[in-house]
Amino acid sequence: MAFATIGTRGIQAQSVDLSSKVTGTLPVPNGGLGIASGTTGQFLKFTGTETLASAADNAGGMTRVGGASATGQNVGHLALDNIFTSTYTNYLVVGYVNLVSNSSQVWLRFRTGGASGTTQEGANYKYIWTGANYGATTASISNNSGDSKFRLSGGTLSNDDYPSCYFQMQIFNAFNSGMRTSIQGTFTEFDESAGLTSYEGGGSYHGAESHTGLYILGNNQNLENYTINIYGLKDS
Repeated sequence: MAFATIGTRGIQAQSVDLSSKVTGTLPVPNGGLGIASGTTGQFLKFTGTETLASAADNAGGMTRVGGASATGQNVGHLALDNIFTSTYTNYLVVGYVNLVSNSSQVWLRFRTGGASGTTQEGANYKYIWTGANYGATTASISNNSGDSKFRLSGGTLSNDDYPSCYFQMQIFNAFNSGMRTSIQGTFTEFDESAGLTSYEGGGSYHGAESHTGLYILGNNQNLENYTINIYGLKDS
């Protein structure tokens, strides 16, 4: 056990120069940390005794693994690569996109192989969304049993005051090629007359790929503004 030592000059002067006259480990009850100095990113953790833990131990249940944000763009698509890995089983995706012109749908596809990989365009996307417009009296349904993408919206509005489509999605087993990657979420769109329609539902990708990223685009329309954040969800 290490003891704190005090120079005799500090005692004689009835004061202690803490910057130079105290060495060793000062116990917590005496105002110290009870441990030696840590390194960048570490923090003090109490588990019966005082320990130093890494920054990863303090990250909570979600860790941001990727995303993108831009305004005033005119791009055909947004590729978010190298976000799905073996570190996490499930992910949360939150954000919005705004299209350059009206009357276009927002689409979502998966990617494999990282930045130099491939966008999955085969007819493996199956989904069903149900929802309603605030002026409608009946529910609307969007579904497909073999599409080349997940369709996240109907014909949308292009207006700087309204996002064309905003969403919150959970993606399950994204990187696990042994299980189908599935999606569940809520999606809200502003249509060409600024009418509001909200959907919820889910779907799955019927293929054995290990997905590494997402690919977002408009149907025959470019993306103008977008903000998307993706978080890995800890298994325990």
